[in-house]
Amino acid sequence: MTASLDHRFTEFLLESQALKFGEFTLKSGRKSPYFINAGAFNDGRKIARLGAFYAEKIVEEIEAGNLPKDIDTVFGPAYKGIPLGVSTAIALTSAHGMEVGYTFDRKEKKDHGDGGMMVGTQLADGMKVLLVDDVMTAGTAVREVIPKLKAEANVEVIGLVLSVDRMEKTKDSDTSAVKAVEAEFGFPVFAIANVKEIFEAGQHIQNADGTPYVTPEIKAAAERVEGEECGRGRVVKPAPEQQARGGDLNGVEEYAGGENRTFGPGEERRDGDQDAGDQVIYHGVSPLRW
Repeated sequence: MTASLDHRFTEFLLESQALKFGEFTLKSGRKSPYFINAGAFNDGRKIARLGAFYAEKIVEEIEAGNLPKDIDTVFGPAYKGIPLGVSTAIALTSAHGMEVGYTFDRKEKKDHGDGGMMVGTQLADGMKVLLVDDVMTAGTAVREVIPKLKAEANVEVIGLVLSVDRMEKTKDSDTSAVKAVEAEFGFPVFAIANVKEIFEAGQHIQNADGTPYVTPEIKAAAERVEGEECGRGRVVKPAPEQQARGGDLNGVEEYAGGENRTFGPGEERRDGDQDAGDQVIYHGVSPLRW
């Protein structure tokens, strides 16, 4: 019997060392029972397999009637979404016989050569565009991308596919970030796996020593944080001297208020956000990068 998509994807994340279970302390001080490192997809084999998982999820939703089959292009927002969009389009074409383009945006408009903001399949009125991204914290990336797409052409965004749904709640609401984006933009959001499915699979996938990746202790820790307000709380920012060296835990200054957003090293971040440049401490020992 073939294992479920979320189970196989969890195995892939673990094999790629993109997923770790344990006790992690975020820079904000909030505990997390898991850690995802998207930077682990760092070679052709891994990114090809990742694209294949995205394609499988997309075809699954097409067959379920949740996505149209006539997708014109897969859009991956720069920069981390670029390999996702390209590898997904390749997998849809090579493995599923779908003629699909890929598109990604430039950070700045090019004023020479072919010019423009978009690379790959150029957008035109009426095109069906499917977004792909890795994870969603507050939906900030989506809110930045939609105006860019609409500025190019009157396209129809038919959905968004994530690798992992962290099932985090939005600021001052019991609504998940995924549900909030669906309500705001009117298109569905899918994930290859959500956090609950990953933890369930992790209880049945074993380490080399025969023990499960998700031990009873890790499961208990996950249950403690389940239902907590994720993505809320203080905004934390390293002190200037820490920013100069990448933002250590020591001397962290705390700020009230602020907006959830995508950020880089040294910029403001909110409790619960784990994104590019964020540091976490694994079992209080070695700093890892999200």
